[in-house]
Amino acid sequence: CRGTKDRSWGVRNVGEPGPVGAPVVPKGICFVWAPLFWEDRITHAIFFDGEQGEPLVREGIVAPLFAGPEAVPEGGALDTRMATARHRIKYHKGTRLARSAELDLVGHDGAVETISMEPILRFQMKGLGYFHPTWGQGMWKGELAVGHETFDPRQIDPLAPENIHVQQVVRLKSGAREGIGVLEQVCIGPYAPGGFTQFLDGASGDD
Repeated sequence: CRGTKDRSWGVRNVGEPGPVGAPVVPKGICFVWAPLFWEDRITHAIFFDGEQGEPLVREGIVAPLFAGPEAVPEGGALDTRMATARHRIKYHKGTRLARSAELDLVGHDGAVETISMEPILRFQMKGLGYFHPTWGQGMWKGELAVGHETFDPRQIDPLAPENIHVQQVVRLKSGAREGIGVLEQVCIGPYAPGGFTQFLDGASGDD
C-alpha cells in the first residue's frame, strides 16, 4: 500500500471571509503537486505558475525508497534536489482536468528525466472541504453539525468552482521504469499554457 502525507498546512484562507476593501480582480494561477512512487525511489514535484506559465515555485526531489525503518541509513536518507522541474498537461475538452501529463526533472548537470502520467482514478478535493460552498474548511456550524453529500464524479460540472480542485491516481512511466502516484491540480483564472483566457473556461480541442 502506497500513501502520502501532506504536511504543507500553514496560513490558509479558511472560515467565513472578513470585511474587505475595494474588489480585486483575481489573477490566474496553476498549482500542481505530484508525489510519485517507484520500486526503489520516490520522486516529488510541486509547481505554482502565474498566468503566463511563469514559474513562481518550482521544486523537484528524488529520494530512495526503503523497505522499512530498519533499512534507513544512520543520519537519514539523502534526497537529491533537482535544479528545476517542468510540467506539461493535456486537458479533457471543456474542462481543466488533466487527461495526461508529463513531468521533467532537471538535474544540476542539465540531465532531464521525463515522467509520463496516465490518470486512472479521480478524487474531488471538495470532499475534504476545499472550495466547498457549505462545508468549507474552518466554517463555523455550531457546537454540533452533521451532514453528508453524495455525488457522481462523472455527472458533476467540472468547471464549477468547488470541482476545480482534484487529485488523480496516475500510472507512471520513465524509460523502462513504471510506478504509481498522485497528480493534484487546481487551475483558476487565465492560464496561457492551458489556453485558458477566462476565470473558469475549459480546454478547447480534441478530448
